[in-house]
Amino acid sequence: MSISSTSYKDSEVGLCLKQQIADYVFYHYSNYGWYIYIDLQLKNKVKLRIFNIYLQANNAHIQQSLLLEKEILEYIQQAHRCQFRIIVIGDFNVNVDNSYINRQHHMQFYSTIGSFRSIQ
Repeated sequence: MSISSTSYKDSEVGLCLKQQIADYVFYHYSNYGWYIYIDLQLKNKVKLRIFNIYLQANNAHIQQSLLLEKEILEYIQQAHRCQFRIIVIGDFNVNVDNSYINRQHHMQFYSTIGSFRSIQ
């Protein structure tokens, strides 16, 4: 399920690439400015998926945020199954000093992203 462009205001993400890197891009996808990812095929057939994500800070729309997180996780897991190396960057609107808030709504999302750090 996708989050519509009218769900929130003031969200846009993007990626800027040098032409030398852009030549390796073979696929890209974006969800209304909430996240974008690009797939690259590098030398030696190494596949790389780069995500840039913006997660809403407003908890008033928590259900929509959770749907968005679920969608992103599916693309991360898909990349993992297809043996991509994965880079995730963005604004996660996390209060790192308050783990209770993070556990309350987003624990699965952050722990899943964290588990991919060890992928070689």
